[in-house]
Amino acid sequence: MRQSPLREQARLLRSEGLSLAEIAEQLHTHPSHVSRLVRGVALTEEQRTRLRDGTRTAVAIATAKMTSEQRAARASKAARQRWANNRTPKPDADRPSLSLLLQTLLRGMYNERARVEADLSATQTKIASIEGALSALIG
Repeated sequence: MRQSPLREQARLLRSEGLSLAEIAEQLHTHPSHVSRLVRGVALTEEQRTRLRDGTRTAVAIATAKMTSEQRAARASKAARQRWANNRTPKPDADRPSLSLLLQTLLRGMYNERARVEADLSATQTKIASIEGALSALIG
């Protein structure tokens, strides 16, 4: 089963040695949620020591230096990503969802329209060449 993008990001940041609070700040979520997302990610002894000593990483320092506008823009982007992730259709195992059926139907209609437009264009080209041949014969 494919992991959610939020979970993948959290696990990647944790494997780089960031603390739960640092990850939560970057992903704009609560540290307790991060702890569930990163459960099972092993840390090196050096990473554990850094977390225990409270030494900050370059990412954490850069995040702390961000302006309020940059933090707001980052929060807005994260909110849009979460909204988009929640809007992704998740079909039922036994039957497809209504939105998935509609997407398939619309995709088929779009493909059919493109095919018909291509046929029309080819037909118009043939008519133009026939008209040209006829005018050459007549003229």
